[in-house]
Parts: sequence; C-alpha cells; structure tokens
Amino acid sequence: RLGPAIAALGCDVMEADASHKAIEALMAEAAANPGFNDGKGTGSVRWKTCDATVLPQEWSSSFDLIVEKGLIDSLQFGGIGMVAETLREVARVGQQRDGMAFVSLSDELVAPMRLELLQLCLGDGWVFNHAPLSELLPPTGTGQQNEALSPSNSCQVYTAVRVKGMKSPATASELTESLQDRFLNRFVRKLDLSPDFGGVRRDRLRL
Repeated sequence: RLGPAIAALGCDVMEADASHKAIEALMAEAAANPGFNDGKGTGSVRWKTCDATVLPQEWSSSFDLIVEKGLIDSLQFGGIGMVAETLREVARVGQQRDGMAFVSLSDELVAPMRLELLQLCLGDGWVFNHAPLSELLPPTGTGQQNEALSPSNSCQVYTAVRVKGMKSPATASELTESLQDRFLNRFVRKLDLSPDFGGVRRDRLRL
C-alpha cells in the first residue's frame, strides 16, 4: 500500500478519502498489521475523511508531498470545475513550502492535455514533468515476461514541483471557463465541427 510505503521512508502520512468506509478499511488494515504505525523506525500514518475539493483549512501550507491515484481521472467525469477546485486546494496546502511536490498517478495517456490541465489549475511557479511508470521502475531482469499484463505499462506519472515565488492560481470559476474554452476549441478543431456544434448549446457540454 502506498501510504505505509511512504511512511516506511520516515515520512508522516495523512491518508484522505471522501468515503467513511474507505477510511475505516484503511484503519482496520493498519490495526491488523503488528508493528505498523508504532513509531519505530518509520513515520506515522493518520486518516481523514474529507472532500478533495474542500480540504480542511488547517492544512494550509502544511504538506511537502501530495500523491493521488486516479482521483483526477475520476473527477473529470464530474466536470472540469471539480478538477480545478481540487488542484487549487493542492496549491493552497502547499503554499509557502518551496519544493513541495504533487504526484498524479493516472491512466491518462495524452500527456500534453494532462500537463496543460495541471499548468492551468496550479498556476505559475511550478515545474511540470511526465513519464510512464515503467520508465521510472528499476529493471526486473525478466525481459518481456508478463510485459503486456504489467500495470506499469499503462500507468502514467505526472509531477508538479513548487518553486519559490509561486503566484496564487485564479479562482475555480475562472479556471473552469478557461479550461472549457481551450478543450472545446481543441475538440472543434480535431473533429472539424462547426463552432456552434450543430446547434448544441456550449453550456450544456460537460467536460
């Protein structure tokens, strides 16, 4: 599991989820492992039920690393506004912490689109990068054995590192409008559609 693995490196970890049941399952798993979270040689792990689009206010400027697995992928189905709000919260909890990193593990294979999404939402003052997980893992020495079945072949790693002097991103509503305009324009160009989408109202298109 990712949380305990990070804690084993000596980091204090906060695992968060919007589901009470998911948090209860994480806590039960920790309780079932003797020696886990005992503070001997590892960092601690805590748990919090919360909404990623509205993180606790007391978390402002308090995290050096945020890792999400598939959250951004899922939020895109709820509209680009939810993504903008979530990434704005990432920027808030990492404010005034130069070198703070955001790591996104995703199935999004269109890297330029995901990187643009991160750039627009997080604002200035971040350095962005992308690589397939398979390129970041050490060689296994097994050649191509089970290569097609390996999850690392499709998983993509997107990173954003905060640098000194970050400017605050725009409001979530401003980000939503900007993102919708860019993605809609790209959609029109790619499919050679008319700007009015054949009479379909723009405000009814949910990205």
